[in-house]
Amino acid sequence: VLAWLATYVFLLFAWAVTSTRTTMHARVTFGRSMLVRWISAIVGLVAFVGIPMGVPHLLVPSGVLLAIAPIIYSIYGIYKKGGVSLGRAVQVGTVSSVMLAYASVFRFVTLIVEMVWIVFQAIVQFDWATLRDLPEKMRQAKRKVQRMVAPDSARFVTLLADSGLPLDIETDPRLNGIPKSVLGRLESLLNQGLELGASNTSLTIRREAMAETAFRVDGITHRGPALSGQEGALVARTIKKLAGLPMVGQSASLAGSFPVMWTGRRSNMLVETASSNGVDTVLLRSTVEERVLIDDGLAGLGMDDAAVAAVRNLLRLDRGLILFAGLPYSGKSTTMYAAMVELGLLGRSVALVEKSIRHHLDHVAQIAASGSGTNTFPAAIQAAIQHRPEVLVVREILDRQTADACAREAAAGRLVLAGVNGEDAIDGLQRLCSIGVDSGILSVGLKGLVAQRLVRVLCESCKVSYEASPELAMKLKLPKAGPNLLYRAVGCPQCRGTGFKGQTGLFELLAVDEPVAAALASNEPFDVLKKALQNCSLRSLKQTAVGNIRQGITSVEEVIRVMK
Repeated sequence: VLAWLATYVFLLFAWAVTSTRTTMHARVTFGRSMLVRWISAIVGLVAFVGIPMGVPHLLVPSGVLLAIAPIIYSIYGIYKKGGVSLGRAVQVGTVSSVMLAYASVFRFVTLIVEMVWIVFQAIVQFDWATLRDLPEKMRQAKRKVQRMVAPDSARFVTLLADSGLPLDIETDPRLNGIPKSVLGRLESLLNQGLELGASNTSLTIRREAMAETAFRVDGITHRGPALSGQEGALVARTIKKLAGLPMVGQSASLAGSFPVMWTGRRSNMLVETASSNGVDTVLLRSTVEERVLIDDGLAGLGMDDAAVAAVRNLLRLDRGLILFAGLPYSGKSTTMYAAMVELGLLGRSVALVEKSIRHHLDHVAQIAASGSGTNTFPAAIQAAIQHRPEVLVVREILDRQTADACAREAAAGRLVLAGVNGEDAIDGLQRLCSIGVDSGILSVGLKGLVAQRLVRVLCESCKVSYEASPELAMKLKLPKAGPNLLYRAVGCPQCRGTGFKGQTGLFELLAVDEPVAAALASNEPFDVLKKALQNCSLRSLKQTAVGNIRQGITSVEEVIRVMK
């Protein structure tokens, strides 16, 4: 029996390695082709579980069932969300679940073996330096195991050509005259930003001076390594060429993107450039980690079950306008993309209008609008309507024409999701009214408002608890009886001394009722409208913040920093 079990475990690990390797190679070559990935996985399963004749027949069906278990679980999880057909749940739930499940098992076992071997060698050879440097050896072993399981998903960024294959500086005509060292410097800069989990990486070049780099991690900007002015200019030039942007002069602001591979995921690195008064700035925004959140839908954004249910109820409406409000870097675009994923699970057709395409979604018709010339947002909205979508999404309202177009489409019987700048839901609506949108049309279509902020999450490895003072307990409306434990940041190697690791959202939800619609239709002063909106609030930013503080997700100091 032990021999049978050992044979089975060996075959299982061998299949995990082979299917993961072929799958990751297929991702590099064919992008998001689900068919190619699943063919490679099934071939690996048959080759290493079904073919060997020496394996007892009882082990073969058990191996197949074990391989199918993650698929069934993921299908059940999606189907349980409600409003999702079984066919759609099967289509979405089978994406890479087998490979991810078994590759993680192989990584863990191989890592343990690798570390035991390192310690054994150090003891036999009396190599005490290796034992003292065991954490670094652990990190090296992790990288080695990652390359063994999936060479294409190693934690080092790979620049890709448009075809999806790794970029070759010698054959790519865009990179003529660019030294290899510059391309290596660019990859190193991107890799450092992704390792830190930076939402964006900036490169600022001043004439006859050093080039400055910076990383925005969890909403806080940190300085990066300095480059010489010449090297920085070459890196910026390479970025522009990869993104398809022209070498322009002053007062130019352009946007583009180029593909990269990181941890086995192909995504776009968004590029924004600006040049003015002898200062060139290049902003690189990674979409890798953001895409992971988006694919999980609304539940992956930090919303509790009640908030997720409330937003899903709004998304199930046949018609109306739903506004998503937030300040820059508040995460509202991520929330809107997650909402589109939810709409796709509901089987609804969606058309999206945005300045630059941030993520490619399979079930969404995406139209880019430059905001100038003939390709304005109202023109792009008209182009999107030609696709006859059930849901129209406009990622950001910047002018009255765009606002009027969204309000008209909502009043005419289409569900419209639109982003707007604002500190909270009420402020977002006030800014929309201040640009002159027709309040009468708006009163017919407006159905709900969603606003948000981002706060940093306390590091689980080092956060410490303390008892809230009576004054603080009263402000937070904590129970009078019993100790009220809150948490504060400390700092450790796991969070690089910041005390925080990652971000989560604080959400505000308003469902528009008849008094609000009446106040809009009669063009009442905004103070009257504000009072009516406060009465229909489902959840305020303050309530969400207090809930996160009480659960130990974030700290009082972090909420004060974000909400001030």
